[in-house]
Amino acid sequence: MHHAQPFRLAWVAALLCSALSACSSSPQASIPDPSSEHGPWTDSPSRSLQPQRLYKGELYLSDLSWTRASSGFGPVERDRANGTEAPDDGGPLIIEGQRFSKGLGVHSNSEVVFPLGGTCTTFNATIGLNDFKLQDALGSSGSVVFQVYLDGTKVYDSGLMRGNSPARYVDLSVRGINTLRLVTTDAGDGRTNDHADWAVARVNCGAEDQLGIGLGAQYFATPDLSGSAQEQVDATVNYDWLKGAPFGGLPADGFSVRWSGRVQSKYSETYTFTVIGDDGVRLWVNGQKLIDSWTGRAPGEQSARVTLSAGQKYDLTLEYADFSGDATARLLWSSPSQPREVIPRTALFPARPSVTSTIPNGGATGVRRDSAISASLYFPTPGAGVDRATLEGGVRLYRSSDPSRSAVPGMPGTDGADGNITFQPTVLLDGSTEYTFEVTNSVKDQTGAPFIAHRLRFTTGTLPSSTTSAVNFSRQQVYPDPATTSGTGGPIASITVDRTGAYLYGVRLDGKILRWPILSDGRLGATQTLELPALSRRAIIGMRFDPLDAQVLWLSHNDSLYPEPARDFTGKISRLRVDTGVTFAGTLEDYVVGLPRSIKDHMSNSLAFGPDGKLYLTQGSMSAAGDADGYWVRAEHLLSGAVLQIDARRTANLPIDVQTEDYEGTPGTYNPLAEGAPVKVFASGVRNAYDLVWHTNGFLYLPTNGTAAGGNAPASPDGSVPALTGVPTQPDFLYKTKTAGAYFGHPNPRLGHYVLNGGNPTSAQDVAEVVTQSPYQGYPVGVRPDSNYRAPSWTFGFNRSPNGAIEYRSNTFGGALKNRLLVVEYANGNNILALTVNAEGNVSRSETIGIASDTALVNPLDLAEDGRNGNLYVAELVNPTSSSRIVLLKPAP
Repeated sequence: MHHAQPFRLAWVAALLCSALSACSSSPQASIPDPSSEHGPWTDSPSRSLQPQRLYKGELYLSDLSWTRASSGFGPVERDRANGTEAPDDGGPLIIEGQRFSKGLGVHSNSEVVFPLGGTCTTFNATIGLNDFKLQDALGSSGSVVFQVYLDGTKVYDSGLMRGNSPARYVDLSVRGINTLRLVTTDAGDGRTNDHADWAVARVNCGAEDQLGIGLGAQYFATPDLSGSAQEQVDATVNYDWLKGAPFGGLPADGFSVRWSGRVQSKYSETYTFTVIGDDGVRLWVNGQKLIDSWTGRAPGEQSARVTLSAGQKYDLTLEYADFSGDATARLLWSSPSQPREVIPRTALFPARPSVTSTIPNGGATGVRRDSAISASLYFPTPGAGVDRATLEGGVRLYRSSDPSRSAVPGMPGTDGADGNITFQPTVLLDGSTEYTFEVTNSVKDQTGAPFIAHRLRFTTGTLPSSTTSAVNFSRQQVYPDPATTSGTGGPIASITVDRTGAYLYGVRLDGKILRWPILSDGRLGATQTLELPALSRRAIIGMRFDPLDAQVLWLSHNDSLYPEPARDFTGKISRLRVDTGVTFAGTLEDYVVGLPRSIKDHMSNSLAFGPDGKLYLTQGSMSAAGDADGYWVRAEHLLSGAVLQIDARRTANLPIDVQTEDYEGTPGTYNPLAEGAPVKVFASGVRNAYDLVWHTNGFLYLPTNGTAAGGNAPASPDGSVPALTGVPTQPDFLYKTKTAGAYFGHPNPRLGHYVLNGGNPTSAQDVAEVVTQSPYQGYPVGVRPDSNYRAPSWTFGFNRSPNGAIEYRSNTFGGALKNRLLVVEYANGNNILALTVNAEGNVSRSETIGIASDTALVNPLDLAEDGRNGNLYVAELVNPTSSSRIVLLKPAP
């Protein structure tokens, strides 16, 4: 038990005694002067700590082991201020009156060193001198300089800080960093009363990485690794080519190969690496050349030993040359706990970003002629996704039989988190024809690292995937007006037509609100822009007019989309009262604050009023598949990955603060499960539903984006649900519900949900099952879905990114579209689906809206209907950071 209160009382008593000079001279009642004879405190582990792997997203340093620590007076304290010489005798962490529940308390001169092992992405803390009256009691405020060192290099220096200096917030990238060192100095004026706080000091660390996928391989048509190379990812090095060539384009004799990447061991032991090769071989591990035999020799083995630490990744390079005769290359390892084996793909990681799997699979036949292509990816640098600017020209599709490799027209893309690669052909592919899809090394990740080239071959069938509806629309760009403006406008996230049909409203990812008068022919008038200081650079997503007041526009908005990582608990819902008259102006009032925010593009999304008069919000998840990982970093919160129900008629105690956990020194105590809570969880397990529709049939529909490959799913406390490291890509689903309490498959341990989607209850094919698809993990047979799980009503497919959605209300086309659910597909598809729902609310038919135009939709994100005439407006997010356009779809005769 942690006895905080008695220590605190003793410490306060000591302060009062010192200040009033009225107590005895017993040790408990006096305060030593740290500038006198008392020496520094040091601590180092009795055993050597290896850099540790960190598993749960955001981790407080006060909860972690350090490799060494020292303090100029008294110990380094965890979750309390540094006090006197005894451990645990400090008061609370307080800087400028702000109390912090987590952090480190030190005294200059101090250092605390933590091993990160290259698994973390950011470090942040609030820093300052502690003001729990010790300084006042002793008549000196102290003076300290805070410094941060990463792998031995100083990257932050606070400058001189005194007791009256304002607190400062430190936020640093630690991607790839092995050692974090926190230092305070006495500023050169002595260390009297230099009680310093690293408040809420923490690191954002990935959970266990996805399993390995192999090594990058370069194959040369020469025996000395010279000339151009053919690239690919090899799952293992386990080849016996005999007298043949590895593949077409290489000679049977006189070729060479370089495999490179990283290797990860399960045990902290001495490993024996063994290379079996008939000709030249060279092996490096962790920069050390272990084997060097680059001359022709008979088949045989060569071995060397090296000590590895469990969970660490070490650079590995193997070079092989075949001069003549049979060709063999194998790479094995063994240790006291590891039987001798070919090093498996799960322990090998390419050094460059790579394609891990594709849809369709390589060699697939009967592929639908309008199918899109999706590629799941591995990134060696956590959080560094695809540089979307490199996709054009770096991704291509062509007929395998075409010697000129003429590109099939299409649109390359990625998801909102830049975590995959997609390609949507804009023409119908030829039937019964083999095609080749390539990701070249001109595609790069966001660090500038080129992808290892990947090639996929598949053969089409004779049919398309979906039918086109009998109704057709004409297409016309209406913003920016192409007659007066070239290019695109700013990044529009959502659009809606006001209740009178007079204006089209749009909100942007940079915090601006736009509106346009709707002209008689459906075109848009001059743009009117409303910029409010409280929304500056905020990412506005949701927008809904109040059904009881046509001048009130509800908005959901978030910390900026870029740069990443975004700050957590920065989501808000606000009411904008729009002024009457021709001038676009209004008054903004925050209604809900403290909503969760992921480090990437999952945030507080769209809004809709339900038939009960409540306001509903789709709140994005914090993680990819329910548990923290190296890409998304953060763990789930009580209000994340859910549909929230909000009492929109409160008039007092506003705004409603719904922060559920402490963050950056701000306490979070909101409990959405409490009786009478104004913001509640209506439905859980909703990973990332961009939009929501309360249909006239009484159902709430949620088009929801499934996870890309590589995310992690949590284990249940009782062990009945195993943890998954690196799950396969999951489909995008449509969910529905009328009542509260449904769970839709995205795990959230905070709410007691652990099973991803439908689990894997039987050996047969189950609904929304999560099964192993090498190199990704699925559940073993017998894992049942959550007891509150509701199966999807419709499956869009993989990487379709269903986003904006509406119920079409117009009687245009003789009512053929009336009450159909219209959903835009942002990524693969680039279209609008029309879903027919039956009496039970289930989807009975799916068609693609026909658009009479030579120009396809490009990244459609949202749509809105003018109910007077059935016109549709579609917002295309051409580039998430900078540009959009709006197109008008008018019913065609």
